[in-house]
Amino acid sequence: MVLSKDLRQRIVDLVRSGVSRREAARRFQVSASSAIRFVKQYSTLGPVVSVERPPPSKAD
Repeated sequence: MVLSKDLRQRIVDLVRSGVSRREAARRFQVSASSAIRFVKQYSTLGPVVSVERPPPSKAD
């Protein structure tokens, strides 16, 4: 499931305000691992960006 940039940013903002990553995940009903990943990406890459995935390859 792809989460919107807005939701990702809201999770990061909540964590930056002092709420734990797991609590932010609970409040926004996402997995704890997703919230942890969003905050880690913010720490290393800066503001939330969408990561484009390549289209699935066609099996011949």
